[in-house]
Amino acid sequence: MPVEKDARRDLDWRAWRPEPHGFRFCLTPDPPELPGLWDLARDTGVIPHWTAIFRANARFLLEIVAADGDRDAPPRASRAIEIFEALLRDLDSGEAREMRTVHGVTLVREHLLRGHDLPDPYRGIKAREAGRLLLEVPAALERAWELASWEGSREALIEVLSDLLAGNLFDLGSRWTQEAFRAGELDIAGARRAYRGWVAERLAGWDPAVLERLEPRPRPLGAPAEGRVLLFADNAGPDFLLGILPAAVFWSRRWEVVVVVNSLPASSDIAIEEARAHWTLLGALPGGPLGRAQAAGRLALIESGTGSPGIDLRFVGASLNEKAGGASWILLEGQGRAIETNWTTPFLCPVLRAAVVKDPGVAERIGGSAGQPLLRWDEPRGATSGDAGKEMR
Repeated sequence: MPVEKDARRDLDWRAWRPEPHGFRFCLTPDPPELPGLWDLARDTGVIPHWTAIFRANARFLLEIVAADGDRDAPPRASRAIEIFEALLRDLDSGEAREMRTVHGVTLVREHLLRGHDLPDPYRGIKAREAGRLLLEVPAALERAWELASWEGSREALIEVLSDLLAGNLFDLGSRWTQEAFRAGELDIAGARRAYRGWVAERLAGWDPAVLERLEPRPRPLGAPAEGRVLLFADNAGPDFLLGILPAAVFWSRRWEVVVVVNSLPASSDIAIEEARAHWTLLGALPGGPLGRAQAAGRLALIESGTGSPGIDLRFVGASLNEKAGGASWILLEGQGRAIETNWTTPFLCPVLRAAVVKDPGVAERIGGSAGQPLLRWDEPRGATSGDAGKEMR
């Protein structure tokens, strides 16, 4: 339901800042870090870059809302964007110093869209992409199941990680992806082939002990899993269906795998409602690997308690913490989760960051190149705190 607001065309964006609530993620030490690569109150030089991106995203959003067929939606979208533009103007002029992170700006935008009865403006695009891909997914899951039987195979791991990275190209919050999508030039299959060489070269320099945790070591489904891993998913479409789900199936033959998705839609990110629909459909395929792993207790889907294109681990849902305790390692997938909001976040277990870096500003900040894939493994640091799981407000 829309958030109740005065019917006036009120441009006070501060009235649309959502109140944060939730629990600190139990696998992050205290105190949690501010979720961002920059402090916009201090790093003011990056503000023009980000306000330009937000304006381009707003134009793209208005385009897809107009094409969606609901005649009442475009005026609501325009009102929401008008208020959002007031925030961008204040950022440009230095009058929004309390808005310290890029993630905070996205939270206002998403709250505005929900408040104007546009909770998931990308739903049409996501549904069309999912429909186009669904016939490919069963074979991709079977392939992942087969790869997981290749005991200790580096080649199997390379294939799974390449598919994961290629799927992450589908990110309609990225201006680069928007332009490629409009032009029909978003080549996921080509990227999958191209990334295999890069992933092989990258993994060649990793510690063998790290690779041993990621490579296939299948255990009988009736036997206990080696441990639990959490996969934080990013986008819908090929990212979830041909990247995260095959990876989840692959690792489920060794580990108990928990796939974590947004509770609420945001941009083109996968949210729990659509993820459950895919989960149910693919899990019901006779003899399918998703159903086999589910039945054996090796695979679960949960919501994060969040609803943004990134994740602020100071504020997550209680159900996520219930599942996360004692995890052997976690995967943060996507530029928003792995880099923009958690690049320097310390964890109490190992973390694998996997993403395609689409934004040149983000790439420059972390010493990378725009358009390039990224894989980074970090060992745990920090110590547990008595505040773990305490509600944060």
